[in-house]
Amino acid sequence: MLNRFVHIFIIGLLALPGLAAPAGAVQLPATNQTTCFDANGIQRACTGTGEDGEKQAGVKWPTPRFDVKNDGTVKDKLTGLTWSRHANAPDRSLPGGQPNNCPNAESDMLWVDALDFIKCLNTSKHAGSSDWRLPNLNELESIMHAGFAETSTYLNANGFGFGADPTSQVQAGQYWTATSDASAVDLPGQSAAAAWEIDLFTADSPLSSTLKNEKKNRVWPVRGVSTEQAGPWRTGQTLCFNDVGDPRPCALTGEDGEKLAGAAWPVPRFKTSAGATIAVDGLTGLIWPTDTQTPGPAANLPGCNTGTNLTWQEALDHVACLNANKFLGRRDWRLPNSKELHSLADYSRGNPALPAGHPFNDQAGNKYWSATTDLSMPAYARVVSMSDGSLSSAVKAGALPVWPVSGPDLPSVTTASPNPGIYSGSVTVTLTTSEKESKIYVTTEGTPVSTSSPVYSAPIVLKPTATTTYNVQFFSVSSMGMVEEVKSASYTVHVNDLTGSMMINAGAQQTSTPDVTLTLAAKSSAGVGTMQFSNDGVNFSAPEKFATTRSWTLSSGDGPKTVHVKFTDGLGSAFAPVAATITLNTPSPGTADTTAPATIVTPAPGTYSDRVTVTLMANEAATIHYTTNGTTPTASSPVYAGSFELAASATTMFNVQYFAVDPAGNSEQVKSAIFTVYVSDLTGTTSAAGVSNGDLNGDKTVDLRDALRAMQIAIGLSSPTLDEMVRGDVAPLLNGKPRPDGKIDIADAMIMLQRSLGLVAW
Repeated sequence: MLNRFVHIFIIGLLALPGLAAPAGAVQLPATNQTTCFDANGIQRACTGTGEDGEKQAGVKWPTPRFDVKNDGTVKDKLTGLTWSRHANAPDRSLPGGQPNNCPNAESDMLWVDALDFIKCLNTSKHAGSSDWRLPNLNELESIMHAGFAETSTYLNANGFGFGADPTSQVQAGQYWTATSDASAVDLPGQSAAAAWEIDLFTADSPLSSTLKNEKKNRVWPVRGVSTEQAGPWRTGQTLCFNDVGDPRPCALTGEDGEKLAGAAWPVPRFKTSAGATIAVDGLTGLIWPTDTQTPGPAANLPGCNTGTNLTWQEALDHVACLNANKFLGRRDWRLPNSKELHSLADYSRGNPALPAGHPFNDQAGNKYWSATTDLSMPAYARVVSMSDGSLSSAVKAGALPVWPVSGPDLPSVTTASPNPGIYSGSVTVTLTTSEKESKIYVTTEGTPVSTSSPVYSAPIVLKPTATTTYNVQFFSVSSMGMVEEVKSASYTVHVNDLTGSMMINAGAQQTSTPDVTLTLAAKSSAGVGTMQFSNDGVNFSAPEKFATTRSWTLSSGDGPKTVHVKFTDGLGSAFAPVAATITLNTPSPGTADTTAPATIVTPAPGTYSDRVTVTLMANEAATIHYTTNGTTPTASSPVYAGSFELAASATTMFNVQYFAVDPAGNSEQVKSAIFTVYVSDLTGTTSAAGVSNGDLNGDKTVDLRDALRAMQIAIGLSSPTLDEMVRGDVAPLLNGKPRPDGKIDIADAMIMLQRSLGLVAW
């Protein structure tokens, strides 16, 4: 429902720069007439007749149309309105239920009494609701069935009324609407003393002689706001009139002018073509000639009878002639059905009852043929008078002007090619519409598109310097101003920015065994996906998930050995292989190996935040013994089997000592590496020791001296103490709070400087 009313609001702003309207706030429903009858009322095959029964223009009715509820209501699935199941001034919502105790229940009543009766229903919460209203003219007309001789019979057979209780059923007679007859209020001595009624037998809303304070009619309440695109629209009436026709304030009257039920009209309602020969109705999307008096080609071609009143059959033939001659460039003209003609009526005015500012040449309000036969009298067809908007029937042998219609004019359909997806390097996006005269508005940055956006004129080339996702948004506006719903297409253009490297045995120059360890690094804006390895650069191993280390066996034979690695990024794009070389020098049989192995530690010793993972790697096959507590390792110390983690609950200095022994018994000298694992024990802005974070010198103030000291440490002029590491590692800031990264660098000095100047706080 929200989307529908947003669309209506946008339509109302069509005249404002940069805003556009969709193709019709409502979609007119079909009349549901499916049979055809000639001028004498004899049924005939529909093909080629041009009758309503052949064209069946409008939204098709759901089957079944009505949903009968257990609370005494019936939901109309075509319009979204809810009607009282008891359709004759209901006293009860269900058989045997509590009475409403409202005056005049189940009887005819004057118009003002009908409005009061609805108020009583709301006070009594008829069928559990207190928002009932007397239907306006368009709402009551929406329930008519042009495929039945008697609408009340159809309605009672489809859920209305309570079976054996005839007083609860839809009555074959006149029902009040909440719409006053305001067609003559601008004439001297005239008022709105009459109100519109609809006959549920004939479906007429006759020339209004129904005085509010003289005639009694039946009453049928309705409620709800339509959530369907085929729901009723407003009648145009915005004023209220009492029972003698004098204007009065609308508040609490229950009149049409107060309720304003239905879809709002666009402003302006009509948009004309160049030359003002045709007009598109922004409410319905229908296309009408501005010449309403049997328009046609300039030459009086056979069968066209331009400018004259015609019989009903001649009217159908005239429209066929218009199509044969491509009148105003179109071949889809038809004689409008009764709902299409009725949709033009403005019940706030008369003579003509057409919306203010309309572009049509009917200045008095003629009566026009529709293509809909009156099934109660098949020799008659439905007609609409644009004098006051009344709907009635006329004998088909009579003569009336013809006002053809086409459409509804739908916005052109825009498509984007190629299909949205992932592309490599660049992609060229082409937009096309089903109507070549349409304008296409487009953006590529994901910003909302409007008629202020650039107009598409040539294919769009998307060629970024880094992997980028483009959200292309677009819509078209047809030559008649019909606006397409905004569409979008997402294109990810992948630029292969993957970089990678590899070391063999931590960069050792040679190895005495073909079994080596590869250290790998790779990064890409799209992420790193897989890796493959090869000893010859041609035959690669099967793809495997990226990892930072990998055991590998070199090819046999001494000498330089090259290992190749091929990475793919997260989108599956391959990166050119990278390689590393090491010399394999296996000891000759009988030759003593006297060279001690060399062990490398990664990462470099230093200060780290929270934890650090340490890797030891020898330049040849060897056993590595190590300790982490500063004691000197021996052959009895733990044997290194894989990377290990140094973590602590408080800031701790780990002295890792290690040495390697190769299979020949050669042992390297003990080496050591010191790792300080920093654990932040700060709470709020003060550490457990009471020292402010960033306060290097411990004077409980972060000032310029602290920033200068941090700068000296960052550029290598001085080394930090452990206390300084605890106090000074404040960068980066995460959500305004220090997030130590294990080192004091220029970022820490800059944040301390900002803190001393009052630019940041934590």
